Amino acid sequence: MKTSLYLANLLLAIVAYPAFADDSPVVTAGPYRVELRVPPEGIYAGEEIDIEFRVSDPRQDDPIQGPAGVPNCAVVGTVTMPEMAGMPAMRPKIHREGVPGDYGITVQFPHGGAYKIQLEITPPGCSSAVNATFTVEVKDERPASAKKPKPYILALANSRDWKAGETKQLILNIVKTATRETVKDFDTAHERKFHLLIARSDFGWFLHEHPEQQPDGSWRVDLNLPTGGKFLLFADVAPQGSGSMILGNSLSVSGPTALASGWANQNRAVADEIQGQLLTPNGLPVGRSVPITVQLSNADGQPISDIQPWLGAMGHLMIFSQDGLTAVHSHPADETMVKPGEITFNARFPKAAKYRAFCQVQRAGVIKTLSFTIEVKP
Repeated sequence: MKTSLYLANLLLAIVAYPAFADDSPVVTAGPYRVELRVPPEGIYAGEEIDIEFRVSDPRQDDPIQGPAGVPNCAVVGTVTMPEMAGMPAMRPKIHREGVPGDYGITVQFPHGGAYKIQLEITPPGCSSAVNATFTVEVKDERPASAKKPKPYILALANSRDWKAGETKQLILNIVKTATRETVKDFDTAHERKFHLLIARSDFGWFLHEHPEQQPDGSWRVDLNLPTGGKFLLFADVAPQGSGSMILGNSLSVSGPTALASGWANQNRAVADEIQGQLLTPNGLPVGRSVPITVQLSNADGQPISDIQPWLGAMGHLMIFSQDGLTAVHSHPADETMVKPGEITFNARFPKAAKYRAFCQVQRAGVIKTLSFTIEVKP
């Protein structure tokens, strides 16, 4: 009877454990062993996920159950994306699971790429912490038919009765999906807590604004949209501790429409006295970060060397897919990516498609916007 009861309990324990990838990473942190349990399907961008990890002590090794779990650790987690150094660090919540030594980290990755998860672990009774660092590869968002709800949404409080050529105040809220509560606390990213990117659905018109937060947590900005049609809104925000993310919505505007000339590949652009050329690697890969360079010159072809910092960066590159479902806001990762007349950004294209890229720089106190079109083939 005792043997049967033991086997039954063991079977229940096995069934209760979720499956994890066979190659889940394991590191040594001081005398302890830390295993990050990556789900077998991988990690997808745009979803809130609970990634488990286990802290165990090999000095207490059971021949059947393995190293004993270390319960009641104080853990602080930090998540960063090294190739996008300007992105605010995520400070995700850590919780204990039902098994001693098992913990969970709740995190949402804004887009695909390689992220670093750093865990500062203080076992009970210890005065100092040990550190465990993991690198995880995050896949791009699932297909639309398989997507899960995002943890946050961009809500519009006054989306009706918009007319072309009329100035009106737009009221926005960042709402937590699970509780429907308005988020009020945000981290600063590139000198602002809210970057609002607006584009007409054909991407023939673009605007980068910074709404002001109100005491009730809402954000407001005055807009005058030049034509009728559908306008896409992208909120680049960082709810406190959650890292940067881009949330989308749309606005219908009545009035005469004016469509752009199309989506032919275009690697040259002009903005007043600035000429720009976009340089990309041959055969742009899908789902992998690559450097993209914007060369800036005067009308006589001489490199421009007097670009000024704006919003904490020497340049901003906003990339949108033709269907409006993908948006990326990139900056030079460090000073080595900026040279006289040349700015390099890291970019990642999650799918084969055509993309419109807007490069914004500041010169003599004025923001200049250059528009390019890129095709990424399968």
